[in-house]
Amino acid sequence: MKHLYYFPGAIALIRAWAVKYKAGIGLRGADLGLSEEEIEAEQALCDSIISAIDAAEEAMATAETKNSEKEAAIKDSMKLLRPKIQAHKNADAYTEAIGRTLGVIGAEIIIDPATVKSTVKAEKVAQGIDLKFTLEGCEAGYIYCKRGSETVFTMFKYVMHPSTVDTRSNLNNAAVEARQYYVVLAMKDEEVGQASDIVTVSC
Repeated sequence: MKHLYYFPGAIALIRAWAVKYKAGIGLRGADLGLSEEEIEAEQALCDSIISAIDAAEEAMATAETKNSEKEAAIKDSMKLLRPKIQAHKNADAYTEAIGRTLGVIGAEIIIDPATVKSTVKAEKVAQGIDLKFTLEGCEAGYIYCKRGSETVFTMFKYVMHPSTVDTRSNLNNAAVEARQYYVVLAMKDEEVGQASDIVTVSC
């Protein structure tokens, strides 16, 4: 099923219209020969529109908040876990069997902090722009973005897992804008290596 397309700001206009129509039909419905039941039925349809819009807006706000909380939790918790894991691996009682149980044994990844470089993919999805990038053994990545009429890249987000969604609205409520992204990888919150190639996507 195809989704309906609304120009930026259209949803707010539709909601405002539904509020106005609901009030108006209550005031003038009788003048149009409508019964009380017919008036209430039309008002109920308006309520359905208003409720659906409000629920969607609330869900989007909650999703964005939860995504930020998730990223902060991963970042803060991993900072505390890394030294603990290293201490466990240095303990006299530590064995590879214990390491396998904890999931802390794997192929060693040699990172050249001068040349390491991420690969980035960007795709338009319902929530915004879905960004995925490779960590190449690093701890995190700084995502930089330039959108619409902007002339310079600015840091959009720091993430410790290789994916996130840019849910921001288009600048100046533009119907369509081009966005460009690149990622610089990080170790201990410091940028390392080379910036990724720039990817461009329309939204």
